Amino acid sequence: MILLKNKQTFIQVLNVNQKRNINFKTTKTVIMKMAITPTFQKQHIQILQIASELNLSLTDLRNQKENEFFQKKSLNLANSLFGKLLIHLSMEDKVLYPNAINSKNLKLSIKAQQLMTEIGDLKLKFATYKDNILSKGTIKDVDFFLKETKDLLIILENRIKREEAELYPLFLDEEISIPSLKEIRSPSQIKTLFNLD
Repeated sequence: MILLKNKQTFIQVLNVNQKRNINFKTTKTVIMKMAITPTFQKQHIQILQIASELNLSLTDLRNQKENEFFQKKSLNLANSLFGKLLIHLSMEDKVLYPNAINSKNLKLSIKAQQLMTEIGDLKLKFATYKDNILSKGTIKDVDFFLKETKDLLIILENRIKREEAELYPLFLDEEISIPSLKEIRSPSQIKTLFNLD
């Protein structure tokens, strides 16, 4: 299978196949691996990279609790992490989980429902962390900041591992019917069909 790098490449491949008069059904595997799964995996990588930097900064802060540089650095990284995380969670709510829950693939639907239920607790923990720590703009209690941030990083890492191991592979079995490419006359129809706007 060819993994497509972006939406434009996907449209170009469809246009080439259309010119060749190829009539086929495409699977959600291609769509998900092209449009959804890699996007979320890339976000996971970005989130984990920031989390790793934050974890290193927490180690420095633990060793020098009064050092303002390490306090600011840790707080800035925490803010950056949770900014990326909010975008990621929003995209999951609007794209990933609705597709998975509404799937005809029972395993995918059940797993998505299970993970979606659990994410409510995760969002509450993130909101509490943001309200109690990030919204203050400074670290009042370094030990509290260290403990809460470390706990949240562990929860976040475990969640990402579960999505990568338990949810994403189930998209590989997912299929959807796509109209014959002979019926598709323009890239705008392709964009509409695959919600690529």
